[in-house]
Amino acid sequence: MNVNIKREIEAKVTEALKYFRVIYIDGARQIGKTTFVKTYKDSGFNYVTFDEEAMLNLAKSNPKLFFTTNPSPLIIDEVQKAPGIIDAIKMRVDENNQAGEFILTGSVNMFKSKKIKESLAGRHVKYEMYPFSYTEVNNYNFNLIDVLFEENYAKELINLPQRDEKFIISKLMSGYFPEIQNKPPNIIEEWFESYIESRITKDILDLTENNLRKADKIPQLLELLSKNTSNLMNQDNLAQTLGISPHTVKEYVKLLENLFFIKKISSYNKNKGKQVKKMQKVYFIDTGLVSYLTGISDDKLLINRQLFGQLLENYIYIELQKHISTSDQKLKIYYYRDVKKNEVDFVIENKAGKTIAIEVKSAERIGVNDLKGLESFHNNYKNNISAMYVIYGGQNISALDVNKMPVVLLPYRFFF
Repeated sequence: MNVNIKREIEAKVTEALKYFRVIYIDGARQIGKTTFVKTYKDSGFNYVTFDEEAMLNLAKSNPKLFFTTNPSPLIIDEVQKAPGIIDAIKMRVDENNQAGEFILTGSVNMFKSKKIKESLAGRHVKYEMYPFSYTEVNNYNFNLIDVLFEENYAKELINLPQRDEKFIISKLMSGYFPEIQNKPPNIIEEWFESYIESRITKDILDLTENNLRKADKIPQLLELLSKNTSNLMNQDNLAQTLGISPHTVKEYVKLLENLFFIKKISSYNKNKGKQVKKMQKVYFIDTGLVSYLTGISDDKLLINRQLFGQLLENYIYIELQKHISTSDQKLKIYYYRDVKKNEVDFVIENKAGKTIAIEVKSAERIGVNDLKGLESFHNNYKNNISAMYVIYGGQNISALDVNKMPVVLLPYRFFF
């Protein structure tokens, strides 16, 4: 990992340490959590990792001795391996009542557990980390989501370099995991093979304590999901293909979410009851994972525009999600689909209920017929819309009109 790449989460974590007793940072393995949290050793934090078996065993068997030999302020890496330590942390922070006492990291979303969530309620703040964002890699000093909510969106984007197709395809293929930046394709492929194998054979079995029925179906499910990325997820179809029950598929998908392989988004509807009932769309946390799992080649991606568009949409989604995670606004991301199946890829809503709508198209030219989803969304929610965008394959920032509201066309070449 390039240690010179500044992580955008740093400002939020540093600020939070002034007010919260516990900072919890989670995210997939190998995205740079350890490298990032170790920078706080310069601020006086001690550091331990539960990847070290002796340290893990001590924490499990004798938490009191563990904290005696590892005083706070303390960073605990991979804390999910000893979930029982959370109760001991709760007791310590309640006793000391000091901000910035613990930084915890995990490669599993422990806060899906009601018990852990309740143990640290009011005592912690949680952040999710991702592989590098394109703004981190390029050292751009702006938050994409904040820019897209502004009227003067072009000020940050118009002077950015526009990447050529070869560069874009290489980034879609390799993704943004820190460890493989600037590595040759054969090394990247070997890295992903090892990454996926270790996560499935070790982390999943550790997480489920070897209690998972038909675990051999998980690699097949992961491959099926990768081929369906950026699309609606039909659990019944997946179950039929895999020869397992829809309930088992649901549990496996939840597991893959908790391990940060995939993300799901729900449909946008102000009636929250209706929203929950619709199918969800699935995306991977990095397009490098999709490329490896589907066996896509550079040449195939060049000629198969449908495949390219599918991967591009996943790429844009995860870049939006990265910037949502570091924005000062409270934001949620959805997709939109009406009864006539007109769709908008992404709807991002802030706490005030204002939205931006984003459609991703790989085509170089966009016409009014390509805007039916945005038109439908505008007809239903025009009072809530701050801006509407199409991220497309053209060269210039431009605009079209939908019911007297501009739809801004932004070249996807700005986002690599």
